[in-house]
Amino acid sequence: MTNASLQRQGIGSGIIQKLCSDLNKLHFHSVQLSWVKGNQQAEQFWLKNGFSALHETVSTSALSVIAAKRRLQPDATS
Repeated sequence: MTNASLQRQGIGSGIIQKLCSDLNKLHFHSVQLSWVKGNQQAEQFWLKNGFSALHETVSTSALSVIAAKRRLQPDATS
């Protein structure tokens, strides 16, 4: 999460792009995460950044979360 005053400037997306690029260089094939069901801001952010919803699950705190995954592209320079 970024400070509210820094949102909608591409900073969070830039961080995710750099992280995924670095993980790809380390030969990771995908990244998985979850967001709380109903959190539209989080859902839109992760979908915009290439993640696809996999399934819904219920956490121990009785909140439903959406599991998501982003496949990383093979590095053409490897």
